[in-house]
Amino acid sequence: MTRSAVIMAGGNGTRLRPLTCGRPKPMVPFLNRPIMEYSLHLLRQHNLTQAVATLHYLPEAITSYFTSGQDWGINLSYSLEQFPLGTAGGVRQAARNFRETFVVLSGDGITDIDLSQAITFHRRQGALATIVLTRVENPLEYGIVLTDRDGRIKRFLEKPGWGQVFSDTINTGIYILEPQVLEHIPPDRPYDFSQDLFPSLLAAQAPLFGFVAEGYWCDIGNLEQYRQASFDFLQGKIKTLPPGELISPGIWAARGASIDTKARLVPPVVIGEGSSLGPGAWLDSFTILGRDVLVETNASSKRSIIWDRSQLGHRAQVRGSVLANRVRLAERASVFEGAVLADDVVLGRGAVVRPKVKVWPAKFLENEAVLSDHLIWGATQRKTLFGHKEITGRANFDITPELAAKLGAAFGSHMERGSWVVVGSDGEAAAEMLKGALITGLLSTGVHVHDLGKEAVLTPVTRYAVLALQSQGGIHLKAAFRSQGSLSLEFFDHRGLNIPEKMERKLGNALERDDFRRVEPRSAGRVSLQTGMLDAYRQNLLKQIDTLSLKRWPQHLVALFPTALTDLVSALFAELGWTIRYIPYQPDSVAKGKADLPDDLAPFSPPTGDDHTAAPSRRGERARPGTVPPPDPTDGVQSPELSIPAELIQSAREAQQNWGAELAAVIGPSGEELVLLTGTGRIVQGGTYTLLATQLSLHRHPESPIVLPITAPSAAERLVALEKGQVLRTTSSLPNLLDKAWEMGKTARVIGFPPSAKDQATPRDRGLYQRVPFWLYQLDALTGLLMVLEALAQERTSLDRLIASLPTFVQTQLSVVCGPEAKGRVLRQLSEEAGSMVEEESLEGVTFHFEKGRALILPDAIESLCQIYCEASTLEDAADLAQRYARKVQELTQA
Repeated sequence: MTRSAVIMAGGNGTRLRPLTCGRPKPMVPFLNRPIMEYSLHLLRQHNLTQAVATLHYLPEAITSYFTSGQDWGINLSYSLEQFPLGTAGGVRQAARNFRETFVVLSGDGITDIDLSQAITFHRRQGALATIVLTRVENPLEYGIVLTDRDGRIKRFLEKPGWGQVFSDTINTGIYILEPQVLEHIPPDRPYDFSQDLFPSLLAAQAPLFGFVAEGYWCDIGNLEQYRQASFDFLQGKIKTLPPGELISPGIWAARGASIDTKARLVPPVVIGEGSSLGPGAWLDSFTILGRDVLVETNASSKRSIIWDRSQLGHRAQVRGSVLANRVRLAERASVFEGAVLADDVVLGRGAVVRPKVKVWPAKFLENEAVLSDHLIWGATQRKTLFGHKEITGRANFDITPELAAKLGAAFGSHMERGSWVVVGSDGEAAAEMLKGALITGLLSTGVHVHDLGKEAVLTPVTRYAVLALQSQGGIHLKAAFRSQGSLSLEFFDHRGLNIPEKMERKLGNALERDDFRRVEPRSAGRVSLQTGMLDAYRQNLLKQIDTLSLKRWPQHLVALFPTALTDLVSALFAELGWTIRYIPYQPDSVAKGKADLPDDLAPFSPPTGDDHTAAPSRRGERARPGTVPPPDPTDGVQSPELSIPAELIQSAREAQQNWGAELAAVIGPSGEELVLLTGTGRIVQGGTYTLLATQLSLHRHPESPIVLPITAPSAAERLVALEKGQVLRTTSSLPNLLDKAWEMGKTARVIGFPPSAKDQATPRDRGLYQRVPFWLYQLDALTGLLMVLEALAQERTSLDRLIASLPTFVQTQLSVVCGPEAKGRVLRQLSEEAGSMVEEESLEGVTFHFEKGRALILPDAIESLCQIYCEASTLEDAADLAQRYARKVQELTQA
């Protein structure tokens, strides 16, 4: 018989701030009762009468309210964690005296799941541990789980990115456990269920099962989920304790509530005990009033939650907001959508709180004041802060000076005081405007700044400056060339690499909580102006290549590049003695749809061989998406965006033909993207360039593994096998790719020093003159170009011959519209239908293997898309495969 349970109630609810500034998360009111009260009710409903609650943050608030639990029919005791033990560690301490099967559940979630069914399943399967599962539309904030037909868990992952999602079945945080499981939890350190215990049990092939439960479940992790769960009850989605007497359809009122006959109620609404509505008071749908709330004459509320003893004055209005305890709105005060007012906030007459503004406890807003930002701590962050590797938005709208300052403060707050951060920009007006605000935010945290000044630098130069100046991080601002008026910000770690996704989440959380370090003025950071970084970058480039071979084999080259590189490219190739036709362009003109190139460069139709815009040649090119047949642009299938605008490639080809150059190169607006054009009309980019870079990296560093994203063509394995090398695949996330590549490249030799001189180099020099790792070919267009030219010069060959030596492959890509609410479900259903064809250990997405090729279905991390990558032996097979899965994804999305 199972009678025991552990209630995890130690969380501090940081994502619910400012509502949790003075109370632990389990004590946040839900329909006028603390959230934890619903957990006790659920336990009693299933005859679980012995419970221990784990406590850590503000424990007295819980113990003084629930005492021994007798009022709820539960024998309740408490286990206080002096320091955080982790979810599993806390349960081990609480359940150390249990001798029977017991249940673990959260004290800050709302559910009506049938625990008795879960316990019966657990016993029937002979499980050591059973995780209660449910299905959700968006699984990103949870641990996703995949089981076999018997319920045995095969695979799970905690808080994935969209690229890692393999199911929409998630961990509810409700567990059925045998007491023997406690033996697997160490007593002397923090230990977590999802990150530690369950992976350990899975690896040991212990009987770990998942029970997919019916019913309602919501982890109230943030303010949006809190509001939504409240509204779900009003819509009849939850079977739980009623919030009062149902006095008419959709209207609940507790005892002592006073409702004037001239008040207007539009169901569904909840009116708490002792609350009063005056004449003309208007409670519109989805309003919840707590205890002793006063709604005065002609005041109104809609889709709002108002806690105990708050007051809405004459003609005050609340729309889509949450007001905590004892909040007072004077006459004509207004609070708008998404705003949150903590305990004891007072708004004067006519004061206005704008949408999504948070106000911390005990603040006063003067008469007629308008609050457009969080009081004291600042504005909220966007729902999705980082894109694939950067933050992008319209300058002065999405990315304002205020947000830029907070981004700087958030980044600086995660560094030690006295650290140095490099800040550079591409010189565009918007970037320069926001750079100052960004620097101010950094300085406010006690972090120093190396400012690259007004000299326009591209992203690779800022990356290099982080290493050269031995800084702990870097930030680069640049125009987002695909969208006129938009700006992008990239954040780098001490290696000049994009910060990992874990750090991205930390920055997002800091912005959401407005949690920044502040220092005394005398401890604020200082700015060091760094000029001449472009020349230092050029000198470093020259030290990483075989300049002697290049000088002995001068060639004609056509190069298109951003104007910011003009002086750098001129000086670089002048030193090498190459004849080069320079064609600079303005990145912002590309965003407007014109390349702003010389008049004599007329548009042309590109020849065959382009990875993106033409059919593939016989030698390993990437097929145009949807070539057989072209998809209808209105059917939800679209081609992926080009890494470099087509008009730049066209202009380079025309210039190459006009001047008879054997080679042409196009450097993208950020300085990171590179497209090469051979003498016979082949355009080298995408998968072909990846293979080329792989081959060059193998020759330079045969001892280092090659790190490739899962989306790279499988021909890379064949290429590396010829050199007896090793390929390591990662997810498609750039931060993950860079981190793995850096780790694998640590043992490679240092370029720029002979073996005897290497040990004599200073630590500063060793930081500057790193070996050329594989990732640098992909992130620094000039480095990639020089490496290719070096190989051509050393072998006295042409790019056409070099490309001809690569393995053949055919790869096609399609993008299919797939809303975020459908991504997890679509991938799960594809996996279930495909059965044995699915690669179970796929790094992200779902990979299918066929006799004629493979298909990868990858949810896009940002857009409402699923990316489909298909490889086969022929173009027709690859295109057919892509079209088949595009149609399948569409069908499942619309189901």
